[in-house]
Amino acid sequence: STASIGVYIDVSGVQLASCSVLSSMSHGFYTSSSLAGVSIQSCNIVNNGRNGTDRGVENFSTNALYLINATNNFWGFDAGGAPITPIVGDRNGPSLNVDYLPVLIGPVTVP
Repeated sequence: STASIGVYIDVSGVQLASCSVLSSMSHGFYTSSSLAGVSIQSCNIVNNGRNGTDRGVENFSTNALYLINATNNFWGFDAGGAPITPIVGDRNGPSLNVDYLPVLIGPVTVP
């Protein structure tokens, strides 16, 4: 089911910018298959994967040819107030084949 996913991407070439995906029960962003040219930048990707197992950006493809560009996003603050640098595979983090560094150190103002 895709009902609890924040943004479900099912076509190549999707370019997302200046967006917020917050507190999705499942993945924040999810690709349905091997998609080329997907980019998610200058977005707030915070507190997704609240079911405890899903990620902020999940790339369905295990093939490095279908890398998702998710650089320059804000991933939230830790309990001490420092910006989070996500860990691959962790809750609200990226999956494999997601380029996520560098990260932003504060939230994006979304128009």
